[in-house]
Amino acid sequence: RTVLFQQDVLRWARTARLAGKSLDAIGDGSVANGGQDIDAAKDADAEAAAAAALRGSSSYGRLAERLRPIQRFFALCLVAMTKASLSRISDSRERLIELMDSLDSYTAQAICEAILELLTMPKNVGLFSKSSVDKTLMSMEQTFQQPESAERSLTAFADILWKYLKPDSRGTEDGLKASVRIVRPLLELLSRVDTNKEQKSKIFAIIRQGMRFSIISTDTFTTGAFGKSLGSGKGKDASPMHQVLKPMDSSLEAVGQEDARETGELFFDLNLCFSAASVLKYICRTSSTEEHSQLIQLEVVPKMMRILSVIRDFLPRFANSPGNFEYTIPAFCTNPQTNLLYKPVYRLLPYTASTRLFREICGSISNCCQCLSNLMADQFPTTNCIPLIQMLAFDEGDGLRDLYDMLRDVEVDIGINDQALLVDLHPDITLMVESLQTITKNCNKKMRSRVLEVMYTALHPHGPVLKTKDSKKQDVRDLNHDYRILTYLKNSGPEADEKREQFFLPSRSERAFTFSVWARMDKGISTQIRIEWDCHSSQESVTDLKRMVEEGMDVLPIDASFRVMRKQQDDHLRLRYEEVRETRTAELRSRHRIWSWTDKGGADTPPRPMKDMKELKEQKGWAYLAFVVDIEEEDRAKRMDGDMDSSNQAEETLDSENDAFAKEKAYNDTKATIHLQVFFGLAKSSKPARPRQLQISNPHYDYHVQDQNIIGTSHFTMTGASYDEGMTLTGGGGHTASQSMHASKSGIASSSQYFGKKGGGESLGAGLKSTEANSSQGVSKSGLVDDPAVDSASQEDEFQRVQLEAFLPLLMPFHTNAAGTAGLLTISPYEVNTPERREAARRAIMMPDVFLSRALVPELVPCCQVNPSTDLLSTLSAHTL
Repeated sequence: RTVLFQQDVLRWARTARLAGKSLDAIGDGSVANGGQDIDAAKDADAEAAAAAALRGSSSYGRLAERLRPIQRFFALCLVAMTKASLSRISDSRERLIELMDSLDSYTAQAICEAILELLTMPKNVGLFSKSSVDKTLMSMEQTFQQPESAERSLTAFADILWKYLKPDSRGTEDGLKASVRIVRPLLELLSRVDTNKEQKSKIFAIIRQGMRFSIISTDTFTTGAFGKSLGSGKGKDASPMHQVLKPMDSSLEAVGQEDARETGELFFDLNLCFSAASVLKYICRTSSTEEHSQLIQLEVVPKMMRILSVIRDFLPRFANSPGNFEYTIPAFCTNPQTNLLYKPVYRLLPYTASTRLFREICGSISNCCQCLSNLMADQFPTTNCIPLIQMLAFDEGDGLRDLYDMLRDVEVDIGINDQALLVDLHPDITLMVESLQTITKNCNKKMRSRVLEVMYTALHPHGPVLKTKDSKKQDVRDLNHDYRILTYLKNSGPEADEKREQFFLPSRSERAFTFSVWARMDKGISTQIRIEWDCHSSQESVTDLKRMVEEGMDVLPIDASFRVMRKQQDDHLRLRYEEVRETRTAELRSRHRIWSWTDKGGADTPPRPMKDMKELKEQKGWAYLAFVVDIEEEDRAKRMDGDMDSSNQAEETLDSENDAFAKEKAYNDTKATIHLQVFFGLAKSSKPARPRQLQISNPHYDYHVQDQNIIGTSHFTMTGASYDEGMTLTGGGGHTASQSMHASKSGIASSSQYFGKKGGGESLGAGLKSTEANSSQGVSKSGLVDDPAVDSASQEDEFQRVQLEAFLPLLMPFHTNAAGTAGLLTISPYEVNTPERREAARRAIMMPDVFLSRALVPELVPCCQVNPSTDLLSTLSAHTL
């Protein structure tokens, strides 16, 4: 193979020199590798057009156009003869199998139908040898020369393989998708111990091509479409994703060994890693949040980082190819009589072999980096930041180390320093050395481009945002990070209570957040996070917002708080979420929504319904907790139009029986519903990590409206965080809206405490004592009515923020399912087991600050070109800067 590779490269180099062109046409050596580049990212349309042009212009194409109808007629005759006389055709099965690799898809499919008929006889299944499997795989690779008919041909070949692997199967199954029927036998072959590395590489190449032409879909690997029919293993070992990831692990284990020196074995290991990674990068392009979360749970990011770490340690070997690699020149290259090489250029075969290894290892780096980039790409609206956190926190916060090392060119020994080559120097030797130099230069360039793409993808969501409005002043603001590190939870006191995390949303119809934290359970938990939902400033200009607020519209940010409380010896976990909105009408009003929960003590089914909460209570060390809150608010335009169907009217009638909903309806307010999920994990005990869900009670809902004028609050402004500080909305004072909200809460007793007591006017404090005569009228007007069933009163009385010993306390403004939270469960304080290392891991995920810890700019500036260019390295370098 190395000799053929050298011959192809030399032929292309001679052609380029005869045409007076440079050797850049050789590229990364794809011309000598069947056209496959190391990025595995060739344009499918261009390739199909080139193949069609070649078929139409060559003499073979003209001959096939004349003889193909006859060939198809004979193929149909074979199918009819096989069905009519199965035993007689069975004696000629080997000749029939030889016809399977026809370049005509119609003929190939007809032959496959005949072979499938033969395999219905048990004796024929036993005689379908491994060479027949190789023939089938080669035929499947050829089908992509005609992409329009490739799916039908692949399905026919896959049915043959499945019948060979599962003789008792019924053949074709109409209930399965074509994608599943094609992939199922290929993954089954991957799981067999008698499948060699070369066959595995072919299988991955077939799957990759199928995904490039949209014949094989990503959900084939993530949705469990195979059921229990795949693989002989049990559990996770039989999953399709495991069959893709396992060959990468095994091949890199072989490469990582210090005694791995033989170039032949190393090439097959690296080629297998490259092929598997090229398939995985297509799977990582999924647009489904559930599938994306499943990839996170399967620890794809840590596995890619471990592979890159092994490769980084392997790269220095290329600086001394003869000393680090063993290559034996084949016997057919040597004259047995004179014991001399037939061609002088064969003296470069050891360097050619090491260059092929370098090409494969650059391909592995490129495709692993594309996996990371696809998982972190901002085309996914939710969980894309979790792979970013996993990458940055890898290896105790040193995840970028390997990527930084790969930004520099790798030195490859291609024989330039070999003085023995100067003896009897031949022009082909000089030309071949220059060709190898071109290949290594282009491989280095592509590898660095993909490494840089990972960094750019990580930085991309954190740039400035320009709103586009015709004929209006454009407001430019910095885009906030999509996850926040709540370092202040370790503090106590009023300063920590004033901390707010601000999120910009396009509307108020939906909002969600995930609070994820590793916390010590020794002393209980009593903490609170504050959120400001800004749902209008990203859609309206500051001037328009000022006008809307003065008109009394409900467009000010929502001030929200989420509390978690569990006393040290308490069996229950208490949770509370509150939202406060202010409006400026004839009177200043604040609208309060409060939801309260307690845990159910774990699962509701026997034998131990208290098991989950009991484990949390008895946990003396670290425990992982994730709180996922989803709020849906009814569209106010729908309510104002009055277009409600009968189901909505029935729901409104039911809600009116609840006092809180009745008050909400009386004030013509929107209707909000909330859903809470709590996941926990005591340690990363299983692979993949699986957080458990804690059963939570139904929420207790409370709603009330407070008149700010009663307590003397007659001024507010927009918060500086939401709007330009120079464009404040003042109503007679200098306090911000958030400050006035805080003042209204601190100037009176808590709303839940007030609701829980009779004679609430006494609990309003000094602000109401001066208006004691008409206090009852003010209370009635504000919607403050007695509600002795409110359970949150005791929580409000008892709550006091205490210091929380936490690791990676994160707040993310989106919904995360159980598989997504598993990605954060894998970053465990049990592995990062000292305070210093935990602090290093926390600093490592601070975006984009972590990129300032290394001298990245000097690495990028030389790669930037002055003139516009399509060069990927230059483009990504400029974008990253």
